[in-house]
Amino acid sequence: MCYKEIFWYNYERGLIDGIIHCRTKKEFQIPQNENESLEIVNKFIEAFILLDVSVFEPYMTETDVFENMDKYKFLESIHSLFERIKSKIDGDFWVTNSTTTCPACSFGKRVEHFKIYNKTTQKLQQGAGYLIDVRDGILFDIYRCNFFI
Repeated sequence: MCYKEIFWYNYERGLIDGIIHCRTKKEFQIPQNENESLEIVNKFIEAFILLDVSVFEPYMTETDVFENMDKYKFLESIHSLFERIKSKIDGDFWVTNSTTTCPACSFGKRVEHFKIYNKTTQKLQQGAGYLIDVRDGILFDIYRCNFFI
C-alpha cells in the first residue's frame, strides 16, 4: 500500500506534487523496522563518509523512495555526486560529519552536514547536507538540503 505526502504546488502543471512512499505507516512501526530505519540512516552516513554508494545500496529495498526517486535513481544521483567530488580532489580526502537542523524550508528537521577536504591541500573541497526525515524513530525520507550546498 502506498501513501502520498503532499508538500508543494506545481504551478506549471497546476498540480499538487509530493513524494509517494510505498510502505504503510503501520508496517514501519513494527519494532524491527524502527531498528531498520536507524540502520539505513547509519549506512547512508557511512557511505557519505567513505564516498562509496555501495555501502548504502544493500540497505535499500526495491520499494524505497528517497528524494522523490526510486532506489536506482537515488543511488545513481548519490554516486554521481560522489564521482564529481572525487574528481575535484585528485587524491586522498577526509570527510567530516555533523548533525544539525535545517534553518530554512524544512525548519527544525535533522540534517546531516558533510564537509569533504583534500588531504594534500587541507582545503575544503565541497559541502553537502542531507535532510534525514525521521518521525518517532521511523525513516520517512532522505533528501538534499539546499541550505547546505
